[in-house]
Amino acid sequence: MDADADRFWVARVSADTWRRVRISGGWRIAERINANVDGTAEHREMLAPADE
Repeated sequence: MDADADRFWVARVSADTWRRVRISGGWRIAERINANVDGTAEHREMLAPADE
């Protein structure tokens, strides 16, 4: 926090995506991706709504 400017500075932004699979009796995590978001196309695609 920058008390003199009465604001917070963002040092890093990250995002998680999870892919789940159905198993008997529930769900299981098949893949988890954690990425430091830097505005590249790859990260924009990761956060875009899934096509249905």
